[in-house]
Amino acid sequence: MLPKEIIPNPLLSSTVELRFQNEFSLEFVDKILPSKLQQEFNMLKEDRPSENSSLDTSNNIVFKNEMFLVAIDKKSMIFENVKNYQLWGNYFAFIKNVINSISDQDIQSSVERVGIRYISFFAKTDKVTMILKKPFLMVEDEIGEITDSSFYGNFTFQRNLYRCSIQIGNKIQFPGESDVKEGCVIDLDVSISDNLPRFKTTALFDIIDSLHDEEKGLFVAVMSEDFLNSLTIKY
Repeated sequence: MLPKEIIPNPLLSSTVELRFQNEFSLEFVDKILPSKLQQEFNMLKEDRPSENSSLDTSNNIVFKNEMFLVAIDKKSMIFENVKNYQLWGNYFAFIKNVINSISDQDIQSSVERVGIRYISFFAKTDKVTMILKKPFLMVEDEIGEITDSSFYGNFTFQRNLYRCSIQIGNKIQFPGESDVKEGCVIDLDVSISDNLPRFKTTALFDIIDSLHDEEKGLFVAVMSEDFLNSLTIKY
């Protein structure tokens, strides 16, 4: 059984990205999409992206409302939660609604990659071995004995159709709202690039949903049972 919610929510970022083969038209970027996002989803263009946003929006045009964010550049569309994670049911419904509001004529390009990347943070973890499951996804030889509390590991592998990328670092510091936080960061990226369906199809939505399940399964797979039991999880 996969978790639906962890309390308190450890997510720093929860991005869903659609990457396209061809560049969007200037009309789509400047007029069509902004009009749809503003009229149908009450999303406004953000002139200066927040400096503490976990999403790199340096080359993107960003639209947001109180709950969600949509960023677009020449060949990709990125979705993200704003502030609090709205849970997958609400988040996924928003993504589908935005995609369904866009016509195939507006995009004029096929999808070449779909990816989901969730970054979690757990504070005050002196030993990364308290968090990670051993053996860790059958790559124990790559990790070896984890004795350094400042451990960092980066692993990429293929599982069925999914390309999985894992970055885990302990004693990572980043600025919080009032002070510097330190803890363990778990960065999981799951994507698929082969045999993708056309834009705005049920098959594409099924792939996005399956990537989310794979992401959650990967999260559970890297965590030790004791650490998972120490969290408040709703299934």
